Amino acid sequence: MSWIVGQEVDHDFFIVEATEDVTKGNNPRPYLSLDLKNKHIECNSKLWDYDDHRSKDIEKGCYVHIKGDVKEFNGRPQVKIREIEKVAGADVDYGDIYKVASTPPIELKKDLMGYLSLVKNETLRKMNDKILVQARIMKEFYNAPAATRNHHDCVHGLMEHTVSMMGAALALKCHYRYLNIDLLITGCLWHDLGKTVEIGSFNMGGEYSTKGKLLGHMNISLDIVTLLASELDIEEEYEIDFLRHMIISHHGRKEYGSAVIPGFPEAQFLSIIDSMDAISKVMHEKLMEIETDQWTARRSNTLTLQTQMIRHKFFDPTPSYFSRLDDKFKGVL
Repeated sequence: MSWIVGQEVDHDFFIVEATEDVTKGNNPRPYLSLDLKNKHIECNSKLWDYDDHRSKDIEKGCYVHIKGDVKEFNGRPQVKIREIEKVAGADVDYGDIYKVASTPPIELKKDLMGYLSLVKNETLRKMNDKILVQARIMKEFYNAPAATRNHHDCVHGLMEHTVSMMGAALALKCHYRYLNIDLLITGCLWHDLGKTVEIGSFNMGGEYSTKGKLLGHMNISLDIVTLLASELDIEEEYEIDFLRHMIISHHGRKEYGSAVIPGFPEAQFLSIIDSMDAISKVMHEKLMEIETDQWTARRSNTLTLQTQMIRHKFFDPTPSYFSRLDDKFKGVL
């Protein structure tokens, strides 16, 4: 739920950017320009008379508690700060700052394991089993967002996106029988695993890490494949290069960041499913914010949804993700 102009603010925020500046004119006044975000709002705010706040170490990448109210400046919401205090990471109310996936994590983990149990290929199954016991990576996978904004930008978002894609992959396999479900399910698991490193954990603000900015999640995923395949002594197995290819081609086009374009059906469908699931999530969230026969905002702050949508009377508010692990789907594999 977004905040409205005039609303009182008494919440925790993450500081995305902090820039020192002074006003122009004969009597320059120092201020700190703050880009703030929490699950309610993402906006800019000004901390005036910044010299008075230096001892509080208000800076990029920290958490703060702000008391104030929502104003409008140049047609955009802005938080007017009355009080601000830096908050230690251990004391942050992360539920106030970040959205949480619409599906409970215990259900997501159950479905994740269910989908992975469908993989019968020995090499791919070994890779999947190996990644599941990498404690540091999987801790981030279970909790991290799939993106810092645009889609699944929430706690457990990466896992929700991955599991939802697996459900879509299984549905498509039921219709397009020539698709290989082992490649599709494994590709869904691995395609964004590099985001466990690319996007910092929530106690670091859920923003892009230095390593992530330098390498990108596809290259990081490739490094994980190479390391684990080597440990399993299967790096030369036939399936490993197909897994690598699905990772580096899943954005579909080189201008979208892929090193190559998809070169076999499962790679092409993985790219389609990835995009489809991201767009579906954003559409559902935006339509849930409005009433029947209303339109979504003309200008969205997301690159995933670039057009207006109407919530017609046929819209089903059922959560956008649900399990496809039932007998009618398993029976066609």
